[in-house]
Amino acid sequence: MIKKLLIAALTASTLAGCSGTQTDNDGTVYNPDMNPSDLGRSKAKAMVEGCSDTMDVQHFLLEVHAQACELRQQRGENAAREYREGFEDEVRELNPDLAARIFD
Repeated sequence: MIKKLLIAALTASTLAGCSGTQTDNDGTVYNPDMNPSDLGRSKAKAMVEGCSDTMDVQHFLLEVHAQACELRQQRGENAAREYREGFEDEVRELNPDLAARIFD
């Protein structure tokens, strides 16, 4: 169920385009000059520490997608890929059960 909701949310954001905002409501600092992998890891840590329910996780995943799109536009596909990989690696390390529900 959660996986279907997450896929639907990500699909909707993809169809809407990559016009996400750089404003993070969770307090994570988005510095476009940082290493993309470090940015992804920082976002993952904020998600694992701050999410209390499925809606929070969905919100974070939409922000991750928006930031990856922004990185792709500013710095290219490799930066976006490194960001997503850093995010996924950190979630897998911090909360393997949540990672399995999101990524597998």
